[in-house]
Amino acid sequence: MKKYYLAFLVLLCSFCAFAKGEPLWYLDLDSAYPRNKYLSGSGSGLSVDEAKAAALASMTAFLKSDVQTNTVAESEMAENAGEVTRSQNIKRTVTVSSDVTIS
Repeated sequence: MKKYYLAFLVLLCSFCAFAKGEPLWYLDLDSAYPRNKYLSGSGSGLSVDEAKAAALASMTAFLKSDVQTNTVAESEMAENAGEVTRSQNIKRTVTVSSDVTIS
């Protein structure tokens, strides 16, 4: 009986010795997918959806986006013969630009 346990233990140890470890993209993402060639990201979470969201968030570091807002407000008040008139003019411009180069 001890021979069977010993044979099983040897078989189990040899299986573990020849088993492959984690994939390269898991151990070192930049080595598997260099940044000068690929847009890649990895993420973790309690669910697959959370992990995908985290991976997408890590990839946004490579993308550039600018948002500019300009607001000009003019206000005028005039009095003519006891009557007060007011006018207000507000001009808003919003500019959104993104710089994305993916090849």
